[in-house]
Amino acid sequence: MKNFISENYSWSIDGLQQCIKENKCKAKIIAINGNKAIVKVESYGASQSLGAYSDWCISQHRCSWEQYVSNHPENIQIFFYDFGLKPTDNLSLVGATFTMANDKKSMSLMCCFTRENHPIGEKIGKGPKEDLEALNKLIANKNFGFEITENDNPLFNALSGSNIKKEEKFIFDDAKYESDSSYRIKAMKRIINDYLKQVYADNAFYWDGVWE
Repeated sequence: MKNFISENYSWSIDGLQQCIKENKCKAKIIAINGNKAIVKVESYGASQSLGAYSDWCISQHRCSWEQYVSNHPENIQIFFYDFGLKPTDNLSLVGATFTMANDKKSMSLMCCFTRENHPIGEKIGKGPKEDLEALNKLIANKNFGFEITENDNPLFNALSGSNIKKEEKFIFDDAKYESDSSYRIKAMKRIINDYLKQVYADNAFYWDGVWE
């Protein structure tokens, strides 16, 4: 697996997409806004590759990945990229580990680290207890136009797929079992994109067409 560094890929949205595709990374681009992206990372190998510019333990030691993520099915690992910054900038890559409730309706931030492995709360002159405040101020609000909250959270609503309009559910169900895969993907993508446009401030967000 090739690491996502400038020697292998361009430091850009295109480079990120290419890295995920070529290496068959267990990761999904959840949203794109201009030259910024949010990625759900689902395996240690993907964390190694996509977090190669970081000093994070979850990208360097399998035991750390297991401790924070894979041994806890309710945990979700998110990487936030800002390709408008140099990869050596400490806010160019931010990692956040969240714990989701079983019903997917609420969440809490376990920890959030900047590229150089410092709690993001330090960037606003505070400690780890204020990581969520810092994540919203420096990344979520600034780069993506939304706020991460414990309940009714647009980022995690999109991840769980739990807020599709009721009137669209029949289309969605039909699309899921449609024999023509190209039609199925187009129908699902339209439904999810319609939802994302409602909850995100910038319509540049998109769903990547993969449904589990």
